[in-house]
Amino acid sequence: METYSSFQSDLRAQYLADLQQRLEIARLDRFKAQVLNNAGNLLSYRLMRNPDQRLTDVKSSEVNDFLEKLSEHDSSLFWVRIAKILESLLKNLTAGQRNDLLQTLSFFARRYGGYEEGAEVERLKREFLD
Repeated sequence: METYSSFQSDLRAQYLADLQQRLEIARLDRFKAQVLNNAGNLLSYRLMRNPDQRLTDVKSSEVNDFLEKLSEHDSSLFWVRIAKILESLLKNLTAGQRNDLLQTLSFFARRYGGYEEGAEVERLKREFLD
């Protein structure tokens, strides 16, 4: 009888430990979704946790670096990484090459049903490159 009671106690302790772990993971997921996926929320959280820090002491490059490092390990931020690659690629192209790339992006957006997005790419291309 004592062995059965000990076994039940061990099972209960294991169940509670598993439940606590699942709750902690859920809490971390909510934190990540609310704070870490947005630079403004991250900055607000940092200032809230460090009230003695002046706003002028916070460097936007630190926040951006942190978000970039986070995106390297978060598959939900895949498109942020793709956008950064495109941005880097665009910086190294000539004006004609940038125009061609954006024309191609607009074409593929429309080809796959993104008519509004294709039109927006065209509008931005005219506004910034022409």
